[in-house]
Formats: sequence, C-alpha cells, structure tokens
Amino acid sequence: PKFDSAAKSFEEGLAVVGIGNKSGDLDKTGKIVIPLTFEAAYGFSEGLARVMLDNCKFGYIDKTGKIVIDAKFDIASDFKDGFAVVQLNGKKGFINPKGGVEIPLKYDDAGLFFEKLAYVKLNDKWGFINEKGQEIIVPQYEAVTHFSSGIAGIEVNGKWGFINSKGEIVIEPKFDFTFGFFEGLATVKVDNKYGFIDKSGKFVIGPVFDDAYFFAEGLAGCKKNDKWGFINKDGHWVIEPRFDGL
Repeated sequence: PKFDSAAKSFEEGLAVVGIGNKSGDLDKTGKIVIPLTFEAAYGFSEGLARVMLDNCKFGYIDKTGKIVIDAKFDIASDFKDGFAVVQLNGKKGFINPKGGVEIPLKYDDAGLFFEKLAYVKLNDKWGFINEKGQEIIVPQYEAVTHFSSGIAGIEVNGKWGFINSKGEIVIEPKFDFTFGFFEGLATVKVDNKYGFIDKSGKFVIGPVFDDAYFFAEGLAGCKKNDKWGFINKDGHWVIEPRFDGL
C-alpha cells in the first residue's frame, strides 16, 4: 500500500494506480509498466486504454504506454467490439482502434454497441443505430436501455416498456423504471415496488421489494424492510437481507 489511488480491479493484466495527480499502470507483480505520467488513466479494453493528458483531452495508449490515438477528445469511452464513443465540440460519434472516425460525431449523446446496436440521442430523443451508422430505430424515445436478449427498454410519456430490434413494441410501456434485461429477466418498478419480468412481460418475481438491482451470476440484490440481500431467479432469498447497502 503505497499509492494514493488504485483501480478496483486488473483489466487485461494491468491495473491503474496513482500517486499525487499522476496515473499509470502496474502488472500483477507490482512492477510499474506504464509510468505515472498521465493526468488520468483508465483500464485496458481490447488492447487500448484511454488517458487524459495535461491539455485535459483524452487519447488512447497501448500496453507499452505509447500514445496510439492522439489526445484530442473532450470525452472518450473504452473500446467495445471495435468501437469507442468520443466527443468533440459537444457532439459524439464512434472511432475505430486506429483512431479513424467510423460514425460521424453528430449525436448529442451515444452509448456503446450491444448486440450490434447502439443507442444515440438527437434533438432530445433516443433511438438506435447499427455498426454502419444507419438509423435502425429512429430517435423518438425519452430514454432507452441497451439491447439484451434482443430487447431494449424504452420510455414513452414517463412509462417504460420494451421493443425488439425492429423497433416493434413487445411489452407495452407501463412500468415506472427498468434497468433492462439481464440474464433473461428485467427489473421493473410499479406502484413504488420492484419485481422481475420475463420477455413476455409476465412477472416471474412479483413486485414486493423496496428496491432492486439486476441479475448477475444468477443473483440479484434486493431491498426489503430497509435491508439488502440477494435473491435467486425463483425469488428466494439466498443471502438474507441484513445489509445496509451493497
């Protein structure tokens, strides 16, 4: 323990650490392999990591610490499926691992690709594009989630429902909130209670929780009577609710 800050985990064999206001990366032996010279650094994804230089702009380095995409972006994301979201002059678009613009920087906001579709925001409405930048679902929603299992959450007039990849509504907007689908089930909020639905929109775990997260590795964190625990997909407590937070 000698660092002022450290990443929560290793990414692709390296972890970000910081001393003072400078960051770099070490390996699992504790050896510094990328000197602590950056204003900010983030974990590696698909062989590249975003870093911020003295000019408060973001670029990308490889695992030798060499800058391979110039630091010129106001905002930048990790790479996923060969794309990263970047922002310049208030507009977002997508670049490839060589730094080339794949999809023009014309969106007010954008997210990474999931199931070959990415959500984008134009004129205060959300829709989806494919990896060629074509609008597959025209921006028309107040908010959206990313696609999972062929379904994405959409908000219409303050209520959440779900569409398929063709933009067809498969579950009518009637919920107050959702994270979207994770591991085949979606957390939804109705009448100030949380439960879980399947892809048909049917409750498989009734809305009985005061709060809830989403399923990961077969368990979901849920809150009842002001305490948190974990349930399985049958709705049974696997770890009894006894924690103040999780």
